[in-house]
Amino acid sequence: MEFQELAQLNIKILQVLRTLGVSRHGCTVWVFHSESETSRFSSFDKFHSYNQNGINPVSRVMLEYNFVKHTQDTDHPQPYKIEIHLVSGVAWMKEVGQKVPYQLFDLIDFVTAAIEITYVDFIIANTVKAAFEEWLKGLPNDTHSKPIKIFKGLRKFYRPGFQLAFFGFISYFIAENSAQIFKYFSVSMPHQQASFLIISIFFMYIFHKAGTQIGMLVEEYATKINHATYIKLNKGDEKLIQTDKIARKRYLINSLLYSIVSLGFGVVANLIADRILK
Repeated sequence: MEFQELAQLNIKILQVLRTLGVSRHGCTVWVFHSESETSRFSSFDKFHSYNQNGINPVSRVMLEYNFVKHTQDTDHPQPYKIEIHLVSGVAWMKEVGQKVPYQLFDLIDFVTAAIEITYVDFIIANTVKAAFEEWLKGLPNDTHSKPIKIFKGLRKFYRPGFQLAFFGFISYFIAENSAQIFKYFSVSMPHQQASFLIISIFFMYIFHKAGTQIGMLVEEYATKINHATYIKLNKGDEKLIQTDKIARKRYLINSLLYSIVSLGFGVVANLIADRILK
């Protein structure tokens, strides 16, 4: 979302207010940055003076509209207040995503766009809300590609999947070498048998830990590819968005590499164990 989309939202809200017969209103624009810096503009026209060369990324924007509606049914004007909250998903990931364990991401009720209306007449409030939702549908849709959607959709299966894969390596080795293992125990000395058991338990532990750790890393990568929404108002936003796009590609590549490494690890471990038996 860039400045022109915010301008379109402001125009749409003003059109609704004119349709409702509102001649006077107040508009305040709040711009919150990633490092606790806040800019306030007392009108949308003054918001045009926002420093687009700034290097501090925008974390969220809030548009606040205040107006009163005069009706024939009452002598008292009806006050209304509209608050529109827009959040940058990539900025949120930079601020909160590095502090909160990725396992809790699914528990966080993260909303990138919301509207709050303090109203007297429900019909008026619903008209404003409908205009906002129509604007939302017209925003550029930065959806995930199909491979990323599949990658994210399977994230709950990566840890048990890798654990199961490493367990499969061990099971395959035992099944393929059961005769040799039996023969080894029948001809070896007790201390050799004890050494073999210790080495086997050690390898089983390493396999379990390796499967767990690799699965957790891949699961973390899949979870962190999230909240693709962004707000681009200054140079800092452009840099942050580019960094996020690079990170997504890196997560996919690293996950593929970890999968290849785990496969290679299992093959090498089987070769070593097979050589020990021989």
